[in-house]
Amino acid sequence: MTQVRSQVRSLLRALGRSVRPTVWNVLVLAALVLAAAAAAGVPLFRAATDQAALADALTRVAPGVQAADAPVVQVVSGVGPTVPEGALLLTAAGSIRGLTEPVLLGQSTGPDLRKRGIDPPLTPVVRAGGRTANARLVAVDDPGRHLRLVGRPAAGDTAGGPGGVWLPADVARALDVGPGAVVDVGTLEQVLPGEPAEQHTVPLTVRGVYATNAARHPVGPPGDPLWAASGFKLPSDTEIRSVPAFLVVTDLATASRVVPQIRETLLWSSVSALDPSVPLLEDALRIREAVLDLDNQAAQVTTARPGAIDADVVSGIPDLVAVADGIATTVRSTTAGQSWAGVGLALAVVLGLALVGAGRRETELRAVAGLGRHPLVTAATSTAALVPLAVVAVPAGVLLARAAAAAVHPVPPTSGLLRTAAGHASLAVAAALVLVLAATWVAA
Repeated sequence: MTQVRSQVRSLLRALGRSVRPTVWNVLVLAALVLAAAAAAGVPLFRAATDQAALADALTRVAPGVQAADAPVVQVVSGVGPTVPEGALLLTAAGSIRGLTEPVLLGQSTGPDLRKRGIDPPLTPVVRAGGRTANARLVAVDDPGRHLRLVGRPAAGDTAGGPGGVWLPADVARALDVGPGAVVDVGTLEQVLPGEPAEQHTVPLTVRGVYATNAARHPVGPPGDPLWAASGFKLPSDTEIRSVPAFLVVTDLATASRVVPQIRETLLWSSVSALDPSVPLLEDALRIREAVLDLDNQAAQVTTARPGAIDADVVSGIPDLVAVADGIATTVRSTTAGQSWAGVGLALAVVLGLALVGAGRRETELRAVAGLGRHPLVTAATSTAALVPLAVVAVPAGVLLARAAAAAVHPVPPTSGLLRTAAGHASLAVAAALVLVLAATWVAA
């Protein structure tokens, strides 16, 4: 019992010495922090280099490139959202964690499907009061939300409700119409040369007039991604192919209702982007696999509905992520040895400091051994006294390693990554304490 009390008193004295603000304690704490930081830096620097590789691959993409080269997922289908399998396919990208909700667009493609010299030419038009303007139909969900309207809205329709069309300002001016007017929207089909064209139109109410840019493309509210989304290649004018077409915009339900009546065909597209724009590399790899699976689903929809425009998934994500992963893998393989060498060097510093400390206490250790105390008990007591410093060293080392890794590239502070870093730091500090125990045991 007396021996136990003696050992407890020795431990308490040792603990008291370890928390004193002495130069030696500062050196020991610094060595433990160095070991913790070196170990925590292994996963943190790996994450930083992974993110740097992915960010470099994604930010090199020029704005406005086609979906095949952009970090987006575009689903193209001749089956619209009113058909169950079409709706499922067009919105499938939204179910992939890490992608935004898809932006849906249906656009006129009937004139482009006509075979020149074989099929009668088809000209999309909008008419009012004996005047005609060439304009092609596009459909979006809630058009009023995606257009910068000019002038007054239709009477009693402050939000630009569904069931009508929205005209470009130039077309509305040419037809001398405004919100509330009724226009005929459809196509003219030249069945016989020299004969009047057959008219396939339906009357629709003008819900609003919207602004366009120099390319005739609609202008949306600030921050709206629809018209600038990579992958959306808006139709060209049927008379002058090098010129973009003016667009008659309607909602999805109206488009699905009138398209069969006006001999038109819509090509449906949905576009989803990465969210966040630069995810973790491991998340990007998961998204890549999900996109490839979605491409297989599109092939099955095409097989199930023969005669429809082939469904397809177009995305630059698989290639971009593969390039980033290849670069990250190369960097990891070349730096892994250096990272663990750093941990080994930090532990060597701790061991050297432990040997110096044991040398400083040589007389004390011999005196204690002369009293009959086992050297292992003495070493364990001295090592246990360093536990408070070890507890401080682990979080301090993680913070130091995180700051150093952020100098390479900002590291997302995910709980999983920080837990891994803390685990590495704890193991390194535990290994350092084992080295201290061994050095003190030998010296005792």
